[in-house]
Amino acid sequence: MCESTPSESTIPPRKAIRTVTKLAVQFSGTYDTDVFSDYDIVFIDPDISHASQVDTLLNRRVLPIAYVNIGEAEDYRWYYPDIKPEWMFGKNPNWPDHYYIDVNNADWQQLILDKILPRVFRKDFPGVFLDMVDVASPELHPSTREGVIALIGKIRRAYPDKVIIMNDGTFLVDQVSNYIDAVCVESVFSTYNFSSRTYFMRPKGESDQRCGELAGIVKRFGTKIFLIDYAAAGDATTKASVIAEARRHGFIPFVSTINLDTIPPAAR
Repeated sequence: MCESTPSESTIPPRKAIRTVTKLAVQFSGTYDTDVFSDYDIVFIDPDISHASQVDTLLNRRVLPIAYVNIGEAEDYRWYYPDIKPEWMFGKNPNWPDHYYIDVNNADWQQLILDKILPRVFRKDFPGVFLDMVDVASPELHPSTREGVIALIGKIRRAYPDKVIIMNDGTFLVDQVSNYIDAVCVESVFSTYNFSSRTYFMRPKGESDQRCGELAGIVKRFGTKIFLIDYAAAGDATTKASVIAEARRHGFIPFVSTINLDTIPPAAR
């Protein structure tokens, strides 16, 4: 690992993200900064991270990016008691402790802006990973589209120097491209079936079409693309295949189990 002096580690994060090539993602479990130090950028949960860990990673020239769910209420979060039942649409069937939320709701937006994000950034995180932007998709709650766009814009105006990575929500890139630094997309090559509890590779035609769409986003907006794909813990063949294909298309991949609770040895 490479420790840097304070002056070396103060490259503006929105500039630093342009050169990252190695991604790790872990949203639960125990964090090991030595493992993370093998990467350029890590997406982690701020509620189980300490400011000292964030600072250690920054000093090692790793960008730690904080997970923030803007499209769902999670009933295990410290701020969940502040959420009113009438803000929520109902449970996410795949994640029973997650509830789709009406992002048009001004009180929800203010909770994010006034409480959630300030607490994140007090830990020195240089940016955020905004999950469940796709709550506004045609398949879920398209009525929230304008609220999602407005909220991302408010976050950018409140934090002009912070990295903003949008998870999925590629259907909104035209409207938010000036606000975000990168897009993350899940399950382009391999994914997980929640009903059968099995992992599987997507048909090549589907993956190729998705890669073409993402390449178009890169061409039009210069947006960096991260991929998170899913495979069984011991399936080194699938992981290697997905990583090779993603890199061939110019994307930055990470492959793990659906719970994203460890950094698999094969990905180090």
